[in-house]
Amino acid sequence: MTEPYAAPAEPVELEEALVTAPSYVQLTQQRVSLRRAAEVFASPDDAGRYPIVVLIKQGGRFQVELLIVAAAVAAAAVLLPLGPVLTIAGIVAAVALLVGGSARAVLVPVPEGTQAVLAERGRFLRVAGPGVQRVPPTVVVTHLVTTREIPFGALVRAAPTADDVRVDIEILFTFQIQEPGKFVYNTTAPDFDAVCLGSAQATVREIARSVKSETILDMVGRESDTVREALSSALERYGVGVTRVLVVRVDPPPGFLATREARRLAIIRTTQQEEEAGLDRRVQADRDALARQEAQARFERQKEQAELAAAIRRREIELEADTEALRLEKLQERLAAFPEAARWDWAGERLKVARKLAGNSRAMLHLGGGGGDVADVLAAGAFMEPGVREAADDPAAGDAPGAKG
Repeated sequence: MTEPYAAPAEPVELEEALVTAPSYVQLTQQRVSLRRAAEVFASPDDAGRYPIVVLIKQGGRFQVELLIVAAAVAAAAVLLPLGPVLTIAGIVAAVALLVGGSARAVLVPVPEGTQAVLAERGRFLRVAGPGVQRVPPTVVVTHLVTTREIPFGALVRAAPTADDVRVDIEILFTFQIQEPGKFVYNTTAPDFDAVCLGSAQATVREIARSVKSETILDMVGRESDTVREALSSALERYGVGVTRVLVVRVDPPPGFLATREARRLAIIRTTQQEEEAGLDRRVQADRDALARQEAQARFERQKEQAELAAAIRRREIELEADTEALRLEKLQERLAAFPEAARWDWAGERLKVARKLAGNSRAMLHLGGGGGDVADVLAAGAFMEPGVREAADDPAAGDAPGAKG
């Protein structure tokens, strides 16, 4: 991973960091007569700059040429023997010339896109808008101030960010002279150029210190309301309002962009790895939960099967007990109903046993210590389990336990 950008060990001196205006002053003014003011506002100089203020030469608003011509025509009409008609015509022409030469002293043309600053006896009087304005001869027009939005560019070098990365920042802002009287009596256009540059540099540096380098790079090509409000506050005392501020470019130190991209890639890779690890954990958790659910389901099924088997077994025992009870009940009823037949069956069984014993000469059965009737004992086998009865019927039974040869 690329090492993060390290700020220079020694801070950059303010004198080295500040950038004065380009090789020329951006804001200019000119001094011309009122008649040429409109032409000057519409004509750029050799550097392509338009003046923002025109100072009016105070030569009087009377047209002296017309007044001289009017006086000459009137004198000729009176002194020369021209006849009544020509004399009257000469006087009328003189009056017309006199009115034309004096009209500009009262009716002042203010060019479109400008405002006129009026003063009386050296003091600010008021501001007049564009058009032909009626102004007393005692009131003079001192300045014409543009009403357009004026662009101004500023470049700040080695401005430190919040994480102490030195970047070059170029901004372009536009402003309007909202109070011409306050502006022209507090500064001049070239002086205000230096004021704008200093205010822009100080504002940009102050804001850059509160922003990290990664964030300040994202400001390129965007309008900054924060810088606009700060500049407006700084230039308000000159009657100026800042309308827009655009961050034109931000140049970080060499190698910073590569470091920034490497850091972003590392963050992206780390994020992807964390997402994959989280996904694996979720998959494993889902598998464990599914295994627990399957084990629980198997346990429930085994429990249900065991309960079902136990219920079936209980039912079978109950049925066997009911069957045995029924059999015994029927046997009891038969014995009670046919006692002679039962004794006859008993005697017949004894006889069968005696005959089988008579046919087996190798064995002699001994039961108990008191002897007993062998035929009775063997006849009881008729009422034993089938396996016991078969063993008693087998001639080889004499070799079984309890038999003596």
